[in-house]
Amino acid sequence: MKRPGPTGIAMILAFTIVAAIEFRTLLGMFGVDLTIEMYYAVAAGIIVAVLGALIALPKKETATTSNA
Repeated sequence: MKRPGPTGIAMILAFTIVAAIEFRTLLGMFGVDLTIEMYYAVAAGIIVAVLGALIALPKKETATTSNA
């Protein structure tokens, strides 16, 4: 899998931030109550991990592909 460009990384990061914020609402619907400080600390860690994983991907494909 190739690493996405800067625009792709920005789009993925934007959707990840929205999903992290809305996940707290979903937890509240199921009765799970977390303190906001703890939740946002964990959510920020997950977002940083996603961003780090995206940046760690290689820029080019390493496997040989045949053009048919």
